Amino acid sequence: MDGWTLSVLEEGEHGDARAVFEGEVDGARMRVELDLAADRLAQDGAPSPFVTTAVRVSHAGVGRRLGWRGITSTLFRKIPVASLSEAAGREMDKRLKGRGLVQERSSEELRDLAKRGPKDDEVLRLVGQLYSEALVGSTSPARDIAEKLGLSQATATRWIRKSRDKGYITALRSEIGREGSGA
Repeated sequence: MDGWTLSVLEEGEHGDARAVFEGEVDGARMRVELDLAADRLAQDGAPSPFVTTAVRVSHAGVGRRLGWRGITSTLFRKIPVASLSEAAGREMDKRLKGRGLVQERSSEELRDLAKRGPKDDEVLRLVGQLYSEALVGSTSPARDIAEKLGLSQATATRWIRKSRDKGYITALRSEIGREGSGA
């Protein structure tokens, strides 16, 4: 990633992210914007729990230099998209794992809190946060929540619905792929 700087890293609402890098290729100042999505199939130890879903490249310099022919395929191939994608994914993974409520509490504390039941807003907020974290790298958020809170998977699924009804979850994993697809 020599010469490339991560200037923007934003978390989306559905386990996705947007990263913007700036760097130089053949003397031209370039801006590379990557859209990332959580990779449900990523294994522990994978370079990144995200996959790149879109790449946008633009000239970031002031004006054009003499003889510059625009963004050509030759120029595009010199941009280290895979390295930039891995770096952004690792950074987002660190950010997600390093924050908040869940990381600060032991398994015992989480299970004690869950004993209050789904009528408690703090419990439903926790379910929402656990769901968001499980979207990154998990195949089953309900199973993860059930394990962490000491619930059956059916109970965890009901609590997820209640958390969503209260607004602590913006969209369920099953809905994310359907957005904008006309389905």
